[in-house]
Amino acid sequence: MSATSCASYRAIVFETPAFVDYFRACTPEQELKLLNIGSRPSMRKAGGIESLRAIPWMFAWTQVRMHVPVWFGVGTALRAEIDAGRLELLQDMYRNWPFFQSTIELVEAVLAKVDVGVGKLYEECLVPEALRGPVGGRIWAEHALTVECVTRVTGRTSLLGNNPVLKRMFDLRRPIVDTLNVLQARLLKDMRTSGTNPDLQEAFASTVQGIASGMGWTG
Repeated sequence: MSATSCASYRAIVFETPAFVDYFRACTPEQELKLLNIGSRPSMRKAGGIESLRAIPWMFAWTQVRMHVPVWFGVGTALRAEIDAGRLELLQDMYRNWPFFQSTIELVEAVLAKVDVGVGKLYEECLVPEALRGPVGGRIWAEHALTVECVTRVTGRTSLLGNNPVLKRMFDLRRPIVDTLNVLQARLLKDMRTSGTNPDLQEAFASTVQGIASGMGWTG
């Protein structure tokens, strides 16, 4: 499963030429460099994904509530095992192997944080249409597959079905932060069309802080 998941992840992140353009259009990765919120530069050198440091890479995805690096490839790996007739084995591993159970539940918790509506809002506002299908379409298809496979392995009908407290916390936080995401998407669009504007940058910085605090997670 590890090899299958890794191959799926690398196929989109490293082997899809349009992925970097999609990432930098959909997330505030470029604009985060304007903020004094880190102790080191956001990039090691000029280049593609390999030049990014881990913190801005994760933080940018977290701001748009997609969390792609955490779960992408998991659905493909689980589907391969299920199609090979090993669903009952996976379910047994989940029930009786603490390491596998904690891994699945970590992925499940992050999937519960993903907001498809918010992610697609950023796509519609910021990503050229030519990139949405080749990259965005694959991301959302993998997300749907991962949710389906994780729930089949856990035997639950929905994410966090065994953790109502955490689910309730996410459900309470989500609508509060939605407005900040809508505002941030609009600010990013304006910043990219109007150039340097201190007022826009200040407002953008406030949304970054608000989203991170509101969701209780920086990535």
